[in-house]
Amino acid sequence: MRVAELIRSRIESGELPPGTKVSHTAYAVEFGVSRETVKRACGKLAEFGILQHGHGHRVAPEPSAGNGWLFLRANRPEEVAIALREAMTDDQVAALMAALVADSWRQNPVVT
Repeated sequence: MRVAELIRSRIESGELPPGTKVSHTAYAVEFGVSRETVKRACGKLAEFGILQHGHGHRVAPEPSAGNGWLFLRANRPEEVAIALREAMTDDQVAALMAALVADSWRQNPVVT
C-alpha cells in the first residue's frame, strides 16, 4: 500500500517522532487520496504496532524488540536478528539466520 509506505518512511526517518498525531485529512490532501485510504493505511501500520489507534492515529512509543517496529527494518534482516537477539535463545537465532541466508540465496542465487 503506497500511503502506508509513505507514512512508514516518514516515521523511519524521524520526521514523525513517537507520539506524533497522524492527520488523516492533511495526508489525504498531500497524497491526493481519500481520508478513508489514509485511515486504512494507518490501520495497517497499527496492526504492526507502528501506530496506535485511539482518537485518530499516533506514532507508537520508541521501538523495542518485542513490537511491530521491527517491520520498519524488514528490508534489513541482519538488523532484525540483532534486535531480536535478547528475546531469543541461541537455537532460535541460529534457525532465524539460517532461514534468512536460505531466503537471500533463493532471491539472489550465485551461478558458478
